[in-house]
Amino acid sequence: MWQETYKTIGRVIKEKTGVPDAQLIDGGEHADLATTIAFTLAKQKKQAPALIAKDLAAELIKDPTLQDITIDAKGPYINFIFGTR
Repeated sequence: MWQETYKTIGRVIKEKTGVPDAQLIDGGEHADLATTIAFTLAKQKKQAPALIAKDLAAELIKDPTLQDITIDAKGPYINFIFGTR
């Protein structure tokens, strides 16, 4: 399940951003996974990473394929917690 969820999150991030690498990392004690993609998008969009993370998290929450995942922006990171939404 973890591998499938990882791939699904990566695919949706790529679809929403157009960035080929979803930049998924271990979420540590905060989440199952996290992404640092807001840093890459900040360079392209010339916006603060925290604002980009907040906006992207709001878009990801709407995606039906991620319905069983809690998605939360914390500063420039987007955290994913499996099976809690």
